[in-house]
Amino acid sequence: MKLKKELTLNELKRLYHQGTIIDRDCTLDTFGTSGMGYIERRGIRINGVPYQVVYSSKGYGKITSNLKEYNGRFLPKYVEYVNDVRANFYEHFMPYIYGSRLLLKLTVQG
Repeated sequence: MKLKKELTLNELKRLYHQGTIIDRDCTLDTFGTSGMGYIERRGIRINGVPYQVVYSSKGYGKITSNLKEYNGRFLPKYVEYVNDVRANFYEHFMPYIYGSRLLLKLTVQG
């Protein structure tokens, strides 16, 4: 299956329902500042291909295979934004991550 360079959350859901394996990859996580302000990227792998979910001032949740590393700068004024990013990622993306589905099944059955 050929994957696009950029995906939306709806396309990710479609891939999930088609049986695609989506894993969380924390080694691809990066954060920092740029000309657009604070940016955070969370790493995932779709059928083994590395992607990052991009959170920036231009919008939440763009999924791209164009991997970038940021400077790791963080200011106290970004705390609320970081909390919003974390909440959005766990609400909208984690339900489709393979490992979290296994954990959810174990928790429900156990």
